[in-house]
Amino acid sequence: MFSHVVLGANNLETSKKFYDAVFGALDVKPGVYNHNGVVGRYFYRTATGSFGISSPLNGQPATHATLAGGRDQRQVAWPRNGQKQHDGRHE
Repeated sequence: MFSHVVLGANNLETSKKFYDAVFGALDVKPGVYNHNGVVGRYFYRTATGSFGISSPLNGQPATHATLAGGRDQRQVAWPRNGQKQHDGRHE
């Protein structure tokens, strides 16, 4: 259904411990650290999708209402089957 989901985290290391335990129960490997040049983040990857936790891109505390598109921090993306399908979602 989704290709990836990214959530903001106020404490990245505490969040990693939580999601390592949650995903570990589902036989998913621990999160892998990545720094995108702005913030640190962890990704959990499977054959069917990815889940990420990230420090907020805007430097503000993560909240339940922030969105990645506004340079805040909640992002959900659906897989697509080509550029035409992608373009149709943004019209």
